[in-house]
Amino acid sequence: MAFPLVVLYRQVSYEERRDWPVLANHACEMYQRPGTPREPGSYQAPIGQKTSTDLNAQTLYQKCGAEFLGTALLVYIGCGTLTGVGYLTGGAAAFRGVDLLAVSLAFGLALAILVYALGHISGGHFNPAVSIALACVRRQPWSETGAYLVSQFLGSLLGALGVAVTFGAAAARILGYGATDYNPLFVNYFTACVVEAIVTFFLVLVIMAMVNDRRAKPGWAGLMIGFTVTVGILVTGAVTGGSLNPARSFGSTIIQMAFGGAYPISHMFVYFIGPIIGGIIGAFAYEYLSGLRATEPTLYPGAEPGPGD
Repeated sequence: MAFPLVVLYRQVSYEERRDWPVLANHACEMYQRPGTPREPGSYQAPIGQKTSTDLNAQTLYQKCGAEFLGTALLVYIGCGTLTGVGYLTGGAAAFRGVDLLAVSLAFGLALAILVYALGHISGGHFNPAVSIALACVRRQPWSETGAYLVSQFLGSLLGALGVAVTFGAAAARILGYGATDYNPLFVNYFTACVVEAIVTFFLVLVIMAMVNDRRAKPGWAGLMIGFTVTVGILVTGAVTGGSLNPARSFGSTIIQMAFGGAYPISHMFVYFIGPIIGGIIGAFAYEYLSGLRATEPTLYPGAEPGPGD
């Protein structure tokens, strides 16, 4: 059998034999196990996981639409729960620890669900402090950040309007629509900003760790970020209301005042100053601690090369 094979080989032209390695490589690629790197040192996201390339395929309108819808739903669920608990307990005076837990879980679980549902489209920020922090460390282009902020603030207005429709106009004066305000028994204007900065610092630190560092388990990102918001509200709910999010405070405050509710408007800026400063510090702190370096803007787990790649 060896002799006919040798003859057959010799009858094939040199040009045809030259193409055999190329054909063999194509055949290997067809049967390559999914998720196996094709080049030494390269990184390939797991099946079903989005990378920066996938996000870049989305138009800016689609990304902003996801941020608009996600922020609206976050505000509606979280602030709606806060308003509903206020009604069931007869007002803020009867607010108990179990009620704080319910509100904290509402915000945290809503955020986790929305990150899993819409994160592959826009990155799942739903928070101006997060968008600004990621832009400062070059994880998001500044050219998109402004559009994200507009979408988030408009979405917060829609979500708060949904709370108004659900509970009626009278609730703005009796219960409020979930607008956050600091407690003067514990803090003043400055220390309220500091408290909000601290909890947002930890939120962005977790986001950087779970989303931008591929050494973390990306499938846990949404849940861990949601739990971070939950524990942040548990700690600061009685002190500042636990906002961690300028858009969340903006929408509920504006709609509450539009329907006749009282609110000291200057207090709203606590929830801009504190979270934005804290978020920026948290992003830079994680980059320093982890040695993470920015190579290109990334918005979703699995796309960011780790140190040394």
